[in-house]
Amino acid sequence: MECVVCSSAMAQASSWRYRCRECGFEQSTLQAGAGRGVDGLETLRRTNFRRLVDHLKLLMPLSGLRCLEVGCAEGWFLDALSGTGVMVSAIEPSEMAVTTAARGYEVIQGFFPEALPPGSQYDLIVWNDVFEHLPDPKAALWACETHLSQGGWLVLNLPNSDGVFYRIAKAAAKVGWSGYLDRMWQKDFVSPHLTYFSASNLPRFVARQSQLELQSQFRLPSLTKEGLKERLAASHPGLLGAVLATMLRIALPALRWLPADAMVFVFRKPG
Repeated sequence: MECVVCSSAMAQASSWRYRCRECGFEQSTLQAGAGRGVDGLETLRRTNFRRLVDHLKLLMPLSGLRCLEVGCAEGWFLDALSGTGVMVSAIEPSEMAVTTAARGYEVIQGFFPEALPPGSQYDLIVWNDVFEHLPDPKAALWACETHLSQGGWLVLNLPNSDGVFYRIAKAAAKVGWSGYLDRMWQKDFVSPHLTYFSASNLPRFVARQSQLELQSQFRLPSLTKEGLKERLAASHPGLLGAVLATMLRIALPALRWLPADAMVFVFRKPG
């Protein structure tokens, strides 16, 4: 298996996971799918989407932009854009496209980019926790560049393989407890992760495969006090979830100083 970032040979890290020793990029052989991922994330994601929109306002005038979100799910990011003057549309392969469209949003049901209208152009294309699920990130990036207008913006919001929780999960897997790492990859979910980039190799990947230029990168919290109990209850019901929630609330201040498990990268097409 060849690394999509640097073309080095990937080393096998497990029966289904490979890692590039040169740049740290990771890839799985899990089966791609379409559907909702982890339960209990609504509060966290709505909060992070508001943070993301606030950051975008500092980079560009949002009013009047034609925005496409790829993989809109329930439409939480579209909600965060409400009131900014952005002309929003989305594409979603699962049945959630129907329910989100019923809320008044323009949503195409299908896969990116095949389901897009021919020749469609956007000033802003956003991927929120979706890019890591793609079987061919190179083709997706090329399609983004094609469908971006001159001077258009690409936003990739995705997990970071240098994040503290991901590192803990890998350390646990080395001593025989792989359940946490399996969970990080959403291994037995309908739509598992197929790739894991880092804060260093993702910009390298985009620079190698496109003309898009990095404008900004920043972290998003992977845990917040709000909604934490509900999130853990979805995966660890009962007493265990309550204990974990208490422990993580205590640890939250320290996490701000540790490598983030969620990163946002903002690129721009020359124009």
